[in-house]
Amino acid sequence: MKKFKTIISSTNVDSQNEQMSLEALQKMAKVLNGNRKPRLGIQHDMSVPPLGRMNQGTIEKRDDGIYLLVGFQEFFNKKEEIYIDNKKYFLEYFENENFSFAECEKIDSTEKLVISVDIHNFENLEEVNVFFESIEKASNVEFHKERHSRKAAINDPQIIYQLAESSIYAYWGFKFAKSILKKTSEKLVEKISDELVKLYETIKVSSFELIKKSIPKNRPITHIIEFPSDIKITLIMTDKSPEVIVNSINKSQIIKLQSKIKNLITLFKAEKIQFILNENEEWELNYCLTKDGKSIGSEKAIKKRDSLYQNLIDNNNAIYGSISSR
Repeated sequence: MKKFKTIISSTNVDSQNEQMSLEALQKMAKVLNGNRKPRLGIQHDMSVPPLGRMNQGTIEKRDDGIYLLVGFQEFFNKKEEIYIDNKKYFLEYFENENFSFAECEKIDSTEKLVISVDIHNFENLEEVNVFFESIEKASNVEFHKERHSRKAAINDPQIIYQLAESSIYAYWGFKFAKSILKKTSEKLVEKISDELVKLYETIKVSSFELIKKSIPKNRPITHIIEFPSDIKITLIMTDKSPEVIVNSINKSQIIKLQSKIKNLITLFKAEKIQFILNENEEWELNYCLTKDGKSIGSEKAIKKRDSLYQNLIDNNNAIYGSISSR
């Protein structure tokens, strides 16, 4: 297995003027050493499958008092070609290992939509608040507001919509909800008559507002929609107009994914399934992660990931010299 020891985080002030606490590092180390492992990804880009996992976290203290979270980058050591719906995909995994990815853990369900934005996509926190207020005013919909922080060289604008659990019933009905939720509630069905209409309007408004207010300007904006189910289903759209986004999440489009989701769960024990909106404005399987730590990525997604990784290596080599001796 190819693996590298690396500094994952520290209590030092970083390039974004943020600082992790020792307690935060200890919590991250606990995840690294648990049954669910963080992905080995690239620049927090969730549109590409993982390269492997992060593992074996330890806390080290430098002479100057700075604490380091140190761990291992471990790369998949097995890769096979498979075909799904007559399209080539790549199955990647660790031989003779069984674990789950941390990102597949079920999202806590809420009765309201949750909208989360990266604070680094705005001039300051006040602008984030203005953004949220403008959405509420224009859509007349209440939602939970969250802020996240990605550690990446370039934080292209990103917004995450965590749907209310009732949206699963609104899109797919009670019967299908039973297959992706451990617990279901008949009472929810009574509340969803206008659920999707409000959702469409809110996402359309937020798309327009993000174009106006987010930074850096003239960069592709990524919209991620998460369904709060035990089988984590995500939809990802990059560089799409507000009109295209809303049309693509129409119930008539999303319900087509139902049979694909069922097949992936049955055939591969999928625990996370991500669909991406392609250039033809159609949903296609981007990648999925399984309960036993396998990754199944489309040919396009794997090529994009590997290109990003090579660029990262080239940039690091230009700054620090060759990493071949690591």
